[in-house]
Amino acid sequence: MWESPVLQPGEDVNTHGRDGDWVVTRVEKFVSPDTDKKVFVCYCKYDPVEPEWSLINRGVNASELLEEKAEI
Repeated sequence: MWESPVLQPGEDVNTHGRDGDWVVTRVEKFVSPDTDKKVFVCYCKYDPVEPEWSLINRGVNASELLEEKAEI
């Protein structure tokens, strides 16, 4: 028989990250009674990351970089 305990936030969770617009909201774990196999199902929600734009100074273009490298 498969068990499906729903993990609560902070329970069996030791990593956190945020690289995209999808956030895991719930995780269910299914454990095989006959083997040591496990299956995890993650439920996600779309939560767009707000971009943090900052002004950067433009450097030299590629052809100028190549010219400098050729002179060395």
